[in-house]
Amino acid sequence: MRVLFIFLLTLITFSGFGQCQWERFKAATDESTEAGKLLTDAIDEDAKLVNAWEVLDNAEITDLSDKIDDIRFVSNYLENNPGKAADQVSADIKNKGWQQWVHGVTGGGKLSFEEKIKLFIKKENALLTYERQDGIFFMQKTTNNDLGTGYSNELTFSFKYKTGPNINSKDMFGKIGLTEEGYLIGNLKKPTGMNNQQIKGVSEDALDMALYHFGRNNVNGIKALWVKNSELYPDLPDNKSINLIRFEEALERMDESMAVFETITGDYARSRGFGYLKEVKKLTENVDGIYGYEVIFEIMR
Repeated sequence: MRVLFIFLLTLITFSGFGQCQWERFKAATDESTEAGKLLTDAIDEDAKLVNAWEVLDNAEITDLSDKIDDIRFVSNYLENNPGKAADQVSADIKNKGWQQWVHGVTGGGKLSFEEKIKLFIKKENALLTYERQDGIFFMQKTTNNDLGTGYSNELTFSFKYKTGPNINSKDMFGKIGLTEEGYLIGNLKKPTGMNNQQIKGVSEDALDMALYHFGRNNVNGIKALWVKNSELYPDLPDNKSINLIRFEEALERMDESMAVFETITGDYARSRGFGYLKEVKKLTENVDGIYGYEVIFEIMR
């Protein structure tokens, strides 16, 4: 057992932990179990996790040795919201339930960029994670060529489901890189079992994580490819991306300068300050080898 962890145990012994809570903490950090060892390692690296563990324990959340991600989420929340008392956070979680509380503090996925990045957490096995009511995003360095963008700085995004028929499964759904011109560019496929509204949410969250990673000052815009592809979109009408479907539907009612903002990417681009439409290029199978559109959004001028 590490020196720091022993020191923390000594402090806890003389702190506000009651006997029952102390016994639960010892059980959660029992290094004879794999989960206990992982939690002990995590606390040894970040002592603030003890406070987060106590918050969740007081909220009567059980099996905490298996919930390191949840403990980290609470720790990050406490750090970024110093005005929130730990006992009040415990009470909120207990009264609302874990998922409803997470849903509330993340705004149901409708946070501003500045609010959302406070909930991005760096972890050993991921550059960033972001927890929502229905699952956890993982942003990692790319290690394979699936859905590759062709850029060495590209990031891989996966989603671990916490609810529904895919609970506990993890789905790698896309990659995002940054071009030499400073454009975010990515390949995102339809995550398993998600409807259009859910796809909109995961796309926006992935783009926000990439925007945060590369830095807003380094990103000049978004380069979007809305295409027809049977491998990426096998379950969508005519194998077209949702962006392409929405864009073509909008073109029946308005010109392309307005239609681009009826898409998921266009709506996101405008919400993040990339509301200037620089280019719309139609792609054809005869010339480009694929059907669709290349669209570039830049910072508002």
